Amino acid sequence: MTPTPDSVIALRLDVAIAKALGQSAARSGREPNEQIVWWIIEALDKEGLLPEDLRAWLLLREAVISRFGSKAAEIIRTEGWRSDIIAETARRLMTEDAAWAADYAKLIAAEPYAKGVKVKDRINPLLGKRVKGLLGAVTGKAFSVPQPSIFTTASHLLLPDDDAA
Repeated sequence: MTPTPDSVIALRLDVAIAKALGQSAARSGREPNEQIVWWIIEALDKEGLLPEDLRAWLLLREAVISRFGSKAAEIIRTEGWRSDIIAETARRLMTEDAAWAADYAKLIAAEPYAKGVKVKDRINPLLGKRVKGLLGAVTGKAFSVPQPSIFTTASHLLLPDDDAA
């Protein structure tokens, strides 16, 4: 399954609803738009309206991203803050969690370290965004990631009170 280009739909929300949406999204480490998309996916799945191949791919994508975010949070919780948490999480999952690595390969339909895989351009930023959202971090400077890695570059993450540093 290869994802197709996104459709854009404008949405007007009452301020109170938008605020509640932002809070719900933050709890799951998502941006508000991503939260809306996830709710739509869940509703369409419940109604049986998603084609099975798309349904399977979307659920696998969410599982891969969710496990990535959980692993990053676990690393921070047990070892303390590190600004390279996105790249470090990928390194550990690829070397220590064969199931995650296999699911990532299935999701992108390619070898995890392969370059030029277009779907990685959509998936990998979501991995970083989820970690950033879960940790309440802000984006710092980008850096080249030592290879082999599923990323070629990543961003250092800063705690909000460290962003001036």
